Amino acid sequence: MGSGICGGERFVNKYINLWILIGVCAISALVEPRFLGPTNLINISNVASILLIAALAQMLIILLGEIDLSMGSVVALVSMVTVMTANQFGIWYGFLAGIAAGGIAGLLNGFITSLGVPSFITTVAALTYMAGIARYISGGIPVESKDPASGLLGSTYVGPIPLTVLIAACLLGLIYAVTKFSQFGRVVYFIGSNKRATLLSGVNISRSILLTFTVSGTLTGLAGIILASRVHSGQPELFPTLAFEAIGAIALGGIPLTGGRGSVWQVLSGVIIYSVIKNALTLANFSSQVQQVILGLILILAVTVSMYSSKRTKLGVIGA
Repeated sequence: MGSGICGGERFVNKYINLWILIGVCAISALVEPRFLGPTNLINISNVASILLIAALAQMLIILLGEIDLSMGSVVALVSMVTVMTANQFGIWYGFLAGIAAGGIAGLLNGFITSLGVPSFITTVAALTYMAGIARYISGGIPVESKDPASGLLGSTYVGPIPLTVLIAACLLGLIYAVTKFSQFGRVVYFIGSNKRATLLSGVNISRSILLTFTVSGTLTGLAGIILASRVHSGQPELFPTLAFEAIGAIALGGIPLTGGRGSVWQVLSGVIIYSVIKNALTLANFSSQVQQVILGLILILAVTVSMYSSKRTKLGVIGA
């Protein structure tokens, strides 16, 4: 009898995100019939693609047992670098400069963290000084793009599917392959699970941290480029809550924030659940202020549940 109950509990836990998503979609469709319309579903996927890219970048850091709170400032700085470079030398140079800016931001965060400074402190500092750089180079005002091709990434469709959705899907597959099959992926999980054991096994933890933050920063840079492409400008206050929404989506997906566990599929499910809820609130004509309150409470709840579940798991392992 006990084993049957445990088996049922495992089944529910394994598919809990699916049940939540079905429930949210069902309620949204009942409240607002437009929710299941193809136009709205495409809109949800288009908006979710940016958050998915950022959440994948954040997942890599969280798997290490670290965190990155600087994403909002990074995408703002990347948008400024992208547009200002594109206005001078052309859009493709702008894209390359934006990617490089994101990678360098990640490299700096990784380097400081690899020295032993807690990533929370490192990235809070980066959140501040990168925002300052973005405001300084722009004079505190948005910079409009002069290149008609600046909207290429943000507004192009391949058939009925937004290009950004295809980019996010490709990155999902790439990160899945890296975390599942590569030595780098195994090391990231190993560090997050037990940093001391990883160190004793001869792994160069500092190098792994540096590489992981650099890859994550590059992905965040891509998100910044796409955001700049959508608004045809560089903005010093482009997406200030990006890091917190990405962390919340990861927690909604059931990934513990303590490191060592999680998959891209959990990230995907969390992003979809968060994006569906956000879209449903918009369709229900909630004001932006009320939406912020509701979404903030949902993120707090998700993170709290994630931390509690992780604590229970650790206690269960110790008790066993």
